[in-house]
Amino acid sequence: MRHPLYLSIILGALSVSAQTIPDRVLTPDVDAFIEGILSAVGSPGGVSVAVVRLDPSGHWNVETKGYGIARLSDNASVTADTLFPIGSNSKLFTVVGTGLLISNESLTPRLSWETKLGSVIPDWKLADSFATDKSSIVDLMGHRTGLPRHDFMYRTDDTFDSVARRVRFLKPSTEFRETFQYNNIMYSMLSYLPEAASTKTPLARYVKKNVFDPLGMDSTTYSFDVANAGGKLSYGVSRENLSFADGLPGTGIPRQLSFWYEKGGEDGNFMSGAGGVISSANDMATWLKTLLLWGKHPETNQTVIPSAVLQRAASGITVAADGISGLPIAQSVLSPVVYGGGQETGTYRGHVIIEVCLVHGFLYTSRNDVVPSMMAASTEHIANCPVFLLTMSESRSSRTTTIQGRFSTRSSSTASSMKPWA
Repeated sequence: MRHPLYLSIILGALSVSAQTIPDRVLTPDVDAFIEGILSAVGSPGGVSVAVVRLDPSGHWNVETKGYGIARLSDNASVTADTLFPIGSNSKLFTVVGTGLLISNESLTPRLSWETKLGSVIPDWKLADSFATDKSSIVDLMGHRTGLPRHDFMYRTDDTFDSVARRVRFLKPSTEFRETFQYNNIMYSMLSYLPEAASTKTPLARYVKKNVFDPLGMDSTTYSFDVANAGGKLSYGVSRENLSFADGLPGTGIPRQLSFWYEKGGEDGNFMSGAGGVISSANDMATWLKTLLLWGKHPETNQTVIPSAVLQRAASGITVAADGISGLPIAQSVLSPVVYGGGQETGTYRGHVIIEVCLVHGFLYTSRNDVVPSMMAASTEHIANCPVFLLTMSESRSSRTTTIQGRFSTRSSSTASSMKPWA
């Protein structure tokens, strides 16, 4: 029940900033607010923050900062270069990689957003024969295959092939294309497309070559080995002997967790498409600038990602939130939310919000006409210190602020069984 409180506090704090557009966003007051959240939930971990603003003259104003501890093993401080698994933010990179394949006219076979999975993935089969035949790239992107999450069906020793062979035994809970049901496994299926096409390249290497490298996101990787080698990787936190009766914060003994998935190297692994990217606040600031420019390089203005790809990702395929459920105060200011591919779109008081992925409900990236928003995932259920971001942009019609975030620790005696995507 704390989440709406955190949301309302940050919305209030940053809506003032949005109106006045200060020279600095990471002021001592904001520092104290972020540190207060970490203290309030008893987190021994930390967060990394990036504030991105494009002013009317076309000049980028970027602020970055770290708060708290990245690793309990050596008490290393979080900085803007600390590396975090970014969880389901990775899904947008999967959709972008897919869009680049679709945009490649020399590719064989040619792909489109409506390409049927069965035509490119040999082992593709669902329990529902109709869904097997009709499922397209867009259906998987939009979480509308009829399958619920089924997150406990895969194991750490799985591969893409072993997961693909077992998907046919998973029971659907709705009819095909009936409703939105978030599903990580379908993004694992999408991650196979670069290999299935004539590129014969794993998703991790394909995205590195076509997105990370051109944008200069040199610290961003799908590889635990690469991220860990530089000594900047953060590690999640669990609590031994946690007492739910005594409540949080601060109960139990904090223990550093091992990294959630270490296999695969630069080729990635079977969960790369759903939640495999590791990055820093500095690199994510570059990514946010690229999104604000609809795929153009923020320094050279050259197109790295066709704008049509990002527009497809943001355009609604399914209804993720109906606008009726939830708190009355939220209903009065928030519209229904539609999900595209790794992104959601809705409005706040009439201003468009485009969210990057869905992590326990709140995770936003700003576009030209976007207002304050926040992701405040439970520290009892989140692992491995993901990135906490703020983004700000200005448009001709409005000055806007967006906040994107996720806390850095999970507190549970059973946390090792949790997964850091959502």
